[in-house]
Amino acid sequence: MATPNRLHASHPRAASAPGRVSASAVVNWPYYAYFAAAAVMALPILQVAVPGAPALRPSSILAALPLVAFAVQPSNWRRPSPLEFRVLVAFGVYIAVFALEFARSIPNLGIFQAIDPTAFPAQRSTYINSYFFLHVMWALPLVYVVWRFRTPADLVRLFGAISIGLVALSLFIIVNVAAHPEVLFSYNRTAMSALSASTFGMHYNEVAEIFVIVGPLLFYLAMTRGIYWICVYAVSLLAIVLLESRTGLLIFLASNAAVLLTTGRVHLILRFAIAMAGILAVVVGGPLLAARATAGLYQGGNSTFDMILNGRASGIWGPLLSEWTSDPGRFWFGAGEYSILTSHNRMIGGIFRVSQAHNAFLEFFLDCGILLSVVGAAVAVMLLFRGWKVARKIHDELYWALFLCVLAFAISCFTGRRFFPHPDAALMFPLIGALINVARLHLGEGHVRETKRAGPAFRATAGRVER
Repeated sequence: MATPNRLHASHPRAASAPGRVSASAVVNWPYYAYFAAAAVMALPILQVAVPGAPALRPSSILAALPLVAFAVQPSNWRRPSPLEFRVLVAFGVYIAVFALEFARSIPNLGIFQAIDPTAFPAQRSTYINSYFFLHVMWALPLVYVVWRFRTPADLVRLFGAISIGLVALSLFIIVNVAAHPEVLFSYNRTAMSALSASTFGMHYNEVAEIFVIVGPLLFYLAMTRGIYWICVYAVSLLAIVLLESRTGLLIFLASNAAVLLTTGRVHLILRFAIAMAGILAVVVGGPLLAARATAGLYQGGNSTFDMILNGRASGIWGPLLSEWTSDPGRFWFGAGEYSILTSHNRMIGGIFRVSQAHNAFLEFFLDCGILLSVVGAAVAVMLLFRGWKVARKIHDELYWALFLCVLAFAISCFTGRRFFPHPDAALMFPLIGALINVARLHLGEGHVRETKRAGPAFRATAGRVER
């Protein structure tokens, strides 16, 4: 059974003594500003370019804040520990692969711009700034967290800052759906798709992914840290229900149940299932909920696996696999970032007019080829297995919740998402950093090798933070 961990406070400010703001909180404010905005980074209001500088937007300024702070703070320019060095090497390899595949996409910018001139700029410099450097800045929080957020108090404030953005996004979704109630009474999701693109800046499945990533952590904090986190979880749950993302909602609820299982609360799973069913029935309504849950499943009284996947298998995956496997160059080495837009099948209408493969594993294969795909899959499985071993070793509830955040993201990749940095996955990077640091607090710098026992000191420190 996992041991409880008293790290968390019910409010971001609870990590500091009453009436006093800690020095680290003041120094780290650029990071907290970014973490608070990460969940809403794709909103159109943050994408308005500064006149004369198309690459300069509020979202890019917010993403650059922690980078500038990290660069100018002398305490960051120190020799990394062995664990930090391994993290830097792994992160460097990840960014190098991203840079390689992005560079291969630059010659295709004319095709991208012709397909979607509103999404892709005509100038290469703007494309590089907006689609490479900005995306790298969304991934850098992994390094910031590993490097700077090493104490229980820092992690408390990190989670509190993230919660601010989640509440803002949830309320924005709730208000916009309330202002357009017709989307709730449409028996297909076309209306929600249009509303999501125009108001949230992303497809509703991508918005739901934000909640999928943080779902296990929110549920754990709601169970253990009181009214503030209960409210954060409640508005997040309502938001993901209203988004009508069937896969997102299913993974969100399943990962919540997994938190109960991994933290030794198996006896609560049935109560959780009954409570969720009741809430969903009240919020959405029985017949409407049933229609949403089965949308696309039946046609002429028959149901197929492809219908369950909304036609992805025959309308996207099959033709793309056939096209790539018939071309040796694309099969072995891929065609660079956003290569689906260069697909012949897409140009002639042989697949749906989509800009992503709706499967992160397939998209990685299309972009990078089979060689990098096999290596990447092997590394991903190895890291997940290593994370599982650490979870079994330290028996920490917070670590389990963070590990389940990563696992929920990995599962959601089967029907969407991307492995390279993207706004809907921006929160994944600081959470991975927090996962590493929770393990480090228990195991020391050896991470999996138990070079020193940090657990007792960690629990004592967390107790002082809570009080």
